[in-house]
Amino acid sequence: MSNIFKIFDFLKNLEENNNREWFNEHKSEFTQLRKAWIEDLGKLLAEMSIYEPSLINVEPKQCAYRIYRDTRFSANKLPYKNHFGALLGVGGTKCNCASYYLHIQPGQCGIYGGIWCPERDTLNALRHAIDDNYDEFTEIIEAPDFKSRYTIIGDTLKKLPQGFSPDTPAVKFVKMKEYLVEMRIPDSHFKSPDWIKYVADNFSYMKPLNDFLNYTITEEL
Repeated sequence: MSNIFKIFDFLKNLEENNNREWFNEHKSEFTQLRKAWIEDLGKLLAEMSIYEPSLINVEPKQCAYRIYRDTRFSANKLPYKNHFGALLGVGGTKCNCASYYLHIQPGQCGIYGGIWCPERDTLNALRHAIDDNYDEFTEIIEAPDFKSRYTIIGDTLKKLPQGFSPDTPAVKFVKMKEYLVEMRIPDSHFKSPDWIKYVADNFSYMKPLNDFLNYTITEEL
């Protein structure tokens, strides 16, 4: 059985006992699971580096999000997250380019990608890139291998932003405030150690979209 199923068990118990007393009593278990999680992320990065050279020198520990929640500005004061997450990109969790995200949570596992909540200038540049290169963008998101796996998600404006023609065929995407895709994965896929190759293979079909977005972010800004 893979380490992920042990993580599932821990997260189920944590969700029922999301308090510091319980967590401190099980801190050694969490420490062991996080160590195994980071080791698995190292294997995943190695698999992905075959087609994504930007990940070659990324340290797996950089990619793993902390389990501790920042409750300072949240009405939800529960101290711990009920999931394990990892951002696979240059700089790990500090990556500000389009990247790859793995979410492990019982019943809600998935892989995600693209760029979340970009800064205003970045978002404006991405909107123009999509508008100016809509045929190329459409070819990426309509590719059968991509479309059969991924759903495009993200917050959207109600009105078209200034500077764009209402007749643009890209109107749906120009109105978006972020460019994200998701693929939900049943928990059963993580039963075997082969989950690493499975996730890496599916992430590979996301690469053309990330490349499109990152060309604007890294080359044109």
